[in-house]
Amino acid sequence: MRPTPTFLLAFARLAAAACCRSNLCLREIVAEDVSDRNGLEDCSSYLAVTVTPDALTVYETVSEVPIEHTTKVETPFVTVSETVTVSTETVLVTVRTVSTATTEISLSTAVQTVIAATETRTATEFKTKTNAVDLKACQSFAKYKRACSCAGVTATTVVAASVEPTTITVTETGSAVLSTLLSAAPVVTETVTVPVVDTITDTTTEVDLLTATIASTTTTTVSLTSTVSTTSTQTASVCLKGALLGAFKANATQYGSSSLNIYANLLNGLTGGITWQAASSSTSASFQNKYIWALDEEGRLNVAYNVPPYTYKYYAYMSTASSGSNWPQVNTETSVRSQVNAGQAVTYITGCVDSVTGELTLNAAGRTQILWCGQQLWMSSNLGTDINRGVCVQMFPKVGRV
Repeated sequence: MRPTPTFLLAFARLAAAACCRSNLCLREIVAEDVSDRNGLEDCSSYLAVTVTPDALTVYETVSEVPIEHTTKVETPFVTVSETVTVSTETVLVTVRTVSTATTEISLSTAVQTVIAATETRTATEFKTKTNAVDLKACQSFAKYKRACSCAGVTATTVVAASVEPTTITVTETGSAVLSTLLSAAPVVTETVTVPVVDTITDTTTEVDLLTATIASTTTTTVSLTSTVSTTSTQTASVCLKGALLGAFKANATQYGSSSLNIYANLLNGLTGGITWQAASSSTSASFQNKYIWALDEEGRLNVAYNVPPYTYKYYAYMSTASSGSNWPQVNTETSVRSQVNAGQAVTYITGCVDSVTGELTLNAAGRTQILWCGQQLWMSSNLGTDINRGVCVQMFPKVGRV
């Protein structure tokens, strides 16, 4: 409640009488005949001190750990080579490798660094009340203040409304880490060799992609790539003869699982039939050379070396007087050539050695089946059904070079 002028005047006069009787400034403050002043009420107003807090600024620094990405690529190299010997079969092989990814979990913690704010409040005394020093008896604000204090009026403090603090956030973000781990992709190569003319390549590529994502402060993505390449190569066989083949022995085991060789059974050093014989323990050329054969550049079957004590070159031939099975013979090169050139019913026996299987094949005027018939070698096109020598067994001789 605001004090009445009468009360303030009475109080002022008592104070002035007690301690400030001679203070002219105080007398002028409480003078009643001045209409533009309020006496001691002005003292309370003029001596008020206003304090305004400074604005508060809080700096907050946040350091964030970036998301890390890890990429793994596995490429192990494995080479497998396999050679399979077949006759007329095409083999395509597909190899599939499945790689299992392991899961990696990385945990990172975001660190926040907060710098404590410092609050500074500055008390400001506003001395803009110039009306107080306009009094002639006061001369200065210090005298005016002293006069008011003498009357019992003291300075008061008024705190202005605080300013809302301002928060400045600084975010420090590091660069994302991207690491790549590389290794080799599994490459499996399988080579299959078969007797065909064309070369066929079958390539199969399988990719197993496993992605593991771990939810945490840091997310790690694992990418696993597995590549499997399978190559199947088929190599065509080549017919070997002449200098490309050279001298050889021909051995077959189809008759009773016995190891038998093609043999030139010369009777008088000039002629004889072709038979099946076991290997001889003799080292004499007169025996061993009868086991050794060759195919000339035209593929004609001949004894590779002369048979001591003779110096003749021997060729294999067969009669074509009958269209049935027949028993091939050997004779001197001169004799066989003369008969063929004269148009007689004889033919050379031609042959070929498969470069892949090593098998010897023969052809005598369309007869391509090589038979064992009572120890003799016969050529047939009907498995020897027209041969009166008991059971005949088809033979598949393979060569061994000498």
